[in-house]
Amino acid sequence: MPFDRIGQGNMTNEENILQIVFDLAPEHKAKITADTDLFAAGIIDSFGMLNLLSAIEDAFGVAIADDDLDQNNFRSVTSIAALVARLKQ
Repeated sequence: MPFDRIGQGNMTNEENILQIVFDLAPEHKAKITADTDLFAAGIIDSFGMLNLLSAIEDAFGVAIADDDLDQNNFRSVTSIAALVARLKQ
C-alpha cells in the first residue's frame, strides 16, 4: 500500500496529506502546494475524491462521516489537515 509510511518520522499531517495527493496525482506534483484548490486546479475530480477519501481514512485511521463530506473539507491540503486533526481529537 503506498500510504503505509504515513505517520512515520517527523512529518506533519499536512506533509503526509501532501504526499498522498502527490501519490494520487503525480502528473500535477509541480503545481500542488498546501493551499492549492485541488478542485479548481483540476487535480481532484469526483473519482479522485473517492480515492483521496479512502487514502485519508486508511492513512490516518479515521472514519469520515457523511456530514464531513463537504467539498470545502477537501478543497486543499490545508483544509484536509484541519479535518484530520478534528477527527483525531
